[in-house]
Amino acid sequence: TLHDTLLAKVKQDRSDRSLGRFYKALGKLENVPRLEKWSRKDKVSYVPLTALASAHLAKAWEYRGHDAASKVDKKNWQPFKDYSVKAKAYLDQVEEMKADDPWPYCELLLIGRQDCRAKYVMKRYFEEGLQAAPGNRDVVVEMAHYYSPQWCGSAMDMLQFVNENGAQGPKGDWLRFLTVIYHQEVWFYENCSSKYIRKVWDIVRPEFEIYLEKHPDDLAVHNWYASWAYYSWHWEVAKKEFDLIGDHWDAGIIGNYSWNEGRGMWDNKEMFEKCKAVTEKNVQIDIRNAKRKEDARKKW
Repeated sequence: TLHDTLLAKVKQDRSDRSLGRFYKALGKLENVPRLEKWSRKDKVSYVPLTALASAHLAKAWEYRGHDAASKVDKKNWQPFKDYSVKAKAYLDQVEEMKADDPWPYCELLLIGRQDCRAKYVMKRYFEEGLQAAPGNRDVVVEMAHYYSPQWCGSAMDMLQFVNENGAQGPKGDWLRFLTVIYHQEVWFYENCSSKYIRKVWDIVRPEFEIYLEKHPDDLAVHNWYASWAYYSWHWEVAKKEFDLIGDHWDAGIIGNYSWNEGRGMWDNKEMFEKCKAVTEKNVQIDIRNAKRKEDARKKW
């Protein structure tokens, strides 16, 4: 089956995200009646249960949105919780079946992060996910977010986790982006301070450059790099990335419920185009300023 083929790919390549895309495509609310029928008919398959969970989690996050919790409309919290509870009920069944698949454990980590569940519970989900697919990118990143100061941990907790789970790995390996995710979470926690993101630019830039040298066609990471360059005011780098991206502003999206890598910090095409236009404007300003300085230097 397609699921088995994609699962084999994920087990072989820890950065492969095709299985997540499979569940997001399958797990839509309009598919719920058919998924329920499938799960009743085939009681040994965890696939329809996982897809049902994905459908309910997607709906939950439609209510919550991707902004800070303090900005969520109060009336949206209850449906968010209701849909999350339904999703967890499906995933609890999947865990009982000891599914050899990282995605349901990734979803359990997400729900656990929402509720700041106990560390021993989260570690169990984490270990189950990695048992299914060692070093799986989505499982590791989800656990890293649990330790984030934005969620259930602190900057120190998260830094320790990312250093132990790939950030110190071979150059060009995707999991080295855990360092970038760490600084991103701290940046968000510090109210998107321009001072902070500019301070850590020289730390994160090499991770992007080395990775993209080895994986030049990864448009998701080009989007991510463009957003970092944009928000840290490195206009020439941002322009280079925007030119490479073209119209592929949403490359790599698989429907994650909070802003994550592989998308850039734009929620829609309008925002992407606005950032692109601002970048172009500032590049032209820098060119004019550099020319004036050079002309002044020549006069002296």
